[in-house]
Amino acid sequence: MNIRNKMIILLLLVSTVPLTTIGFIEMKARESAFKEYIETSSMEYTKLSMRRVNEYIYSEYENIQAWTKTGAMENILTKDTNGIISTLLTDIQKNHKDIYYIVCLNKEGQAIASNNTNIIGMDFSAEEGFRESINGKNYIQNPRYDKTARGNAIVFLAPVTDSSSKSKIIGVLYVS
Repeated sequence: MNIRNKMIILLLLVSTVPLTTIGFIEMKARESAFKEYIETSSMEYTKLSMRRVNEYIYSEYENIQAWTKTGAMENILTKDTNGIISTLLTDIQKNHKDIYYIVCLNKEGQAIASNNTNIIGMDFSAEEGFRESINGKNYIQNPRYDKTARGNAIVFLAPVTDSSSKSKIIGVLYVS
């Protein structure tokens, strides 16, 4: 090997080693900044998603509160013999596709009306939150697998009061 080739190899090594070292250091700095950016944007996305879920759950909660105040709910006292509540619940479920089923319970926890006719007559008195609702409190169950719905669901229970006194609880609206 002649001296010219040795000089070329030496100059190449001397010039590429610093470039490679600087490139490697810069790549590590960029990698760190990129990871920080991903972490920050992931947290922001998570916060935004949680906010939207909370807003959705609150809007459904408000809807359920409004449904308990409709005049048709007075038919709880007659055990919905004319089917007005069941018709109303079926219409509500058609307009709210995220709802699996809606049940109107009397004070004993018996399903007297529902958009799902298989549920009518079932006893819901042992369900989590029923006692609280019959005593005048709204109740939201934690998300869980619902056997009737055959899927994960959040169940809302809301007391239904009579329209004349607004203080006497006549039943519970159970929404999955």
